[in-house]
Amino acid sequence: MDKLRHVPEEGEAAAAALYELLGKIVRVHIDDGRAVTGVFKCIDEHRNFIIGETQEARPVTEEDVGGATRTVQDERSLGSVMVPGEHVVRIEVTDLSLVELVQAGAA
Repeated sequence: MDKLRHVPEEGEAAAAALYELLGKIVRVHIDDGRAVTGVFKCIDEHRNFIIGETQEARPVTEEDVGGATRTVQDERSLGSVMVPGEHVVRIEVTDLSLVELVQAGAA
């Protein structure tokens, strides 16, 4: 018997779709409102996503002098991150190049 685990048929399409994303710039939306954008490196059997060259965007509420509040995006560079699959809300492919992503982190 083959020692490789067989992916069930219903999972084969999802696995193939994820395989196509390897090396692409993706934005992963997390259930706490943050989003990380970076190079999709891999996923493990627990659905943990590894993203490299990562930029994180998180909503931050600011209050002005008059007391009015507004939400802005706070961004920072993180390098490589692991996002637990249970917290992933959505994954999308971006049209950014790696150069644009790195330049955005340097700004």
